[in-house]
Amino acid sequence: MKYLITLVALQLVTASSPTKQFNLTVNILPALREIMKTQPISIEVSSSDFSLKSSVTIIDSLKLIFELKNAQTILVRIGSPVKYSDSSERYFYFADNFTINSSSASGSITFPKDCEINRYTGGKTCPKCKRRYDVIPIFYGLPAPDLPGQPGIDFEPAGCFRSSCDPSWYCKKDSLQF
Repeated sequence: MKYLITLVALQLVTASSPTKQFNLTVNILPALREIMKTQPISIEVSSSDFSLKSSVTIIDSLKLIFELKNAQTILVRIGSPVKYSDSSERYFYFADNFTINSSSASGSITFPKDCEINRYTGGKTCPKCKRRYDVIPIFYGLPAPDLPGQPGIDFEPAGCFRSSCDPSWYCKKDSLQF
């Protein structure tokens, strides 16, 4: 009788918490694969079941499989500073929620987002005049009163919010954002 009760209890626990599988694939944007293959990428994946934070190097793609019990959504955050051959640096960021509706779900991310700005691999060098001398960083957000430099001379002011495809540099000679 003791074994029968244990078996019934085990079946109830197993039946009440079915697992779901979530398959996540992270693909590096093809134009940046060569540049990013040795640079660390921070990945954070979290849900009501777990939280995972890691720094990895992805050459082409990364496949992750998660077994979930209660989670209905998964939050994925990815970030990486990318150093170009001219020693300039740009930070890429991605964040999104994935909804789990069935017993098996999948998500695929191209990192960074595929757009013309992100495909440019020239770093701080202007794509039009091929110079770095007149290139200044683009500053996003509300400037602090103690921000060093003059707008339009030392930095180019931009909007308050930055998307994953906004430019990082401004060429004063060509009036070009890239």
